[in-house]
Amino acid sequence: MRIRLMSPLGRYPNADVKIGQSHMIIRKDIAFTAVVVMPSATHGFGVEHYSEIEILAAEEIRFLGALTLSLHAEKGMVYAYPLPLEKNLPLARPEEPTKLWDAQSLLIEARALADAVPERWRTHGAILPPRMGGPPYMIHGADLDLDVFALLHRDVELTNWLALRGLGTLVRADMLFTRPELAEAALMMIFVALEASLGLIWEKLKSAGNSAPTAMDAGRYLDSVFNPHLETGKYFESSYEDRIKIMHPASRFGVFAFPPASYDNYYDLRQDLHSVYAHLLVGKIWPVL
Repeated sequence: MRIRLMSPLGRYPNADVKIGQSHMIIRKDIAFTAVVVMPSATHGFGVEHYSEIEILAAEEIRFLGALTLSLHAEKGMVYAYPLPLEKNLPLARPEEPTKLWDAQSLLIEARALADAVPERWRTHGAILPPRMGGPPYMIHGADLDLDVFALLHRDVELTNWLALRGLGTLVRADMLFTRPELAEAALMMIFVALEASLGLIWEKLKSAGNSAPTAMDAGRYLDSVFNPHLETGKYFESSYEDRIKIMHPASRFGVFAFPPASYDNYYDLRQDLHSVYAHLLVGKIWPVL
């Protein structure tokens, strides 16, 4: 059971979330996740997958991605900001080997973790929980769709690496976008999530018999789901020029000293991708509000 502290830079649900033995617990002084984590080899990861820069286990990525996707895209944004401050516990409580962790016991462990964090963490730029001197947590007022959350947690296989990369980049994009000085990096990250979603659609089309799907085929598929009376062209064609300008300093669109981007580039694509991922991963189509 891995406890991970959450930064106040996130925007959190208005109540604790629990699915199976995985939790997000939110209190005024501290918020954290407690997620059952298996050895990476369980999911087929070999030495070629080793990363020094990824702080999250696959189970944590799925849990936090499911959290983010479980709010209607038109109701605003719920997202976590996980910190590289974690503690691993045995799955069962040592004093009672047959008893699993309850929320109150996990809360005690999380507060102990926070209290034991070295002083340097308070001075090196991290936005820490209120218990460690940080600002209050931001809470979103709308309720999550817990049925969607449960489906995502159940149906996203941890051997589906493309889905995990997409969810991980959605989580990371929101983290980056909380810091205005890193908004350009947030846009780059969400374009990686866009690329992963295209790959997921291509996998669907291949399983349906299209051996070499194109971006136009993916666009038609997306229209058939979300715009059955429209033909919008290639997959997210309206974002293509923006993506090229942001990702490539020199292209046929010109040379740019800084990306010609707006905040709406992020908000619009984020909202669309959350709807796309909810559909691709669990077949959810959010109703129009």
